[in-house]
Amino acid sequence: MATQYVYDKIYDLITALGETCYINSAPDTTDNICSFYYYDASKDPLQSFDDIAVRFSNMQIKVRDASFETGFDRANTIFTLFKHYSLQNIVTITPKSDIIMLGNDSKDRSLFSINFKIKMIGTNLVTK
Repeated sequence: MATQYVYDKIYDLITALGETCYINSAPDTTDNICSFYYYDASKDPLQSFDDIAVRFSNMQIKVRDASFETGFDRANTIFTLFKHYSLQNIVTITPKSDIIMLGNDSKDRSLFSINFKIKMIGTNLVTK
């Protein structure tokens, strides 16, 4: 399973919740958005165990909302979606943190962050 396919699937799941989602960016013009960032877990994210390739990545999802309560609810929905997510036993996503309140930005919008670990198993894992 190619790495980009996994990231595309995650994006699709987030947008299916009705979220306006951006990858690796957070435009300042929209109040209520979700930003999705992914990065390798180490300098050598691709490892092999008994001839099976395993790739470890990290994912950070940031939620921004004009309302604290609505923003937290949106972050909690995303957290719950990925809390124990598995895709055909090839990809697993587990939380590395609870929902973290980052504070408010310069426009007084609430910012939340959630960090996850992604483990992909397969023979056709490619780099980003």
